Amino acid sequence: MCKVMIIPRVPKGKSDLALKFIKASVKFMTASDPHGIGYAAISDNKLSGECWINPNDAFQSKEITELDSKLHSLLGDSISKTNSDYRSFGDVNLSSIQSIMLHSRYATCDKSIENTHPFHAENTALIHNGVISNASQLTNKTSTCDSEVILNEYIAKNVRIYPKRIVDVIKALRGWYTVAVMTQIDDQWYIDVFKETQSTLIAAYIKELDSTVFCTSESILKATAKACKFTLSHVHTIRSGLLIRIECRTGESILHVPFESAPREFMTESTTAWDYLRTANDNNTNTDNDDNYMNDDEDLSDDESARIDLMMEEYYNRHTKRGSK
Repeated sequence: MCKVMIIPRVPKGKSDLALKFIKASVKFMTASDPHGIGYAAISDNKLSGECWINPNDAFQSKEITELDSKLHSLLGDSISKTNSDYRSFGDVNLSSIQSIMLHSRYATCDKSIENTHPFHAENTALIHNGVISNASQLTNKTSTCDSEVILNEYIAKNVRIYPKRIVDVIKALRGWYTVAVMTQIDDQWYIDVFKETQSTLIAAYIKELDSTVFCTSESILKATAKACKFTLSHVHTIRSGLLIRIECRTGESILHVPFESAPREFMTESTTAWDYLRTANDNNTNTDNDDNYMNDDEDLSDDESARIDLMMEEYYNRHTKRGSK
């Protein structure tokens, strides 16, 4: 299945090292997921990204051909855009990366540049590993990929401003997923990370980057660190059932919002099959690892719920000046 890698915070002076790490990971990320590669990044406090159909083209100097551009200008929607193998958004600048997330794709629908992650809209970008089995009941605007419906639900519910509404997004989804969303409030950038119980996400500290890196495969983290001759330590498994908001400027998780994903009986047979394949491919990780640094209690007490509400109110007042809702 797809692979996800996230470096929420790239310290000043570490941009070249972060890019080295991301580039080195492409080989391992696409070994079993060869149907597209793409990233979203914050540079100079602006969002941008690139996508390639062919992983061998990743991070090479590449533009849509002049002829292709002319054809699209002349004929518009009357010709298929899937002939293009590259797209970008924003002002691409990899010389001063502040935050970056990477996605490699194993296609479960059309292999096209439109279906290559990340998906982006309204200064928000999303990458996803998994399958949304009820995507046909939700909204696609720019692709036929089930992952895009998560972005549209996230935006429609305004989770950017009101993170507690992730509960409403989760209620709309059926399937399994690990999701990362890069978004902005005022002049601050954040990454929201969330996953349900069938999915895996690993976090580890990279000494040379002085940063925590997240990935859906521990083996990919280790292989990439080895290729770069970087030091990897403090490996943890991220807990399911939480939206974790990470501030890109500091790399700190500033907010945790609990949610309950759809029960197993809502999973389709095809989703179960994909889950089996994912487990077979990534059997080196264990989601029940006692080393989780998140609380594993499933039920929140009234005191815990009140504490979360207070945390969120303080968060809104401090970061948005819009009050709580």
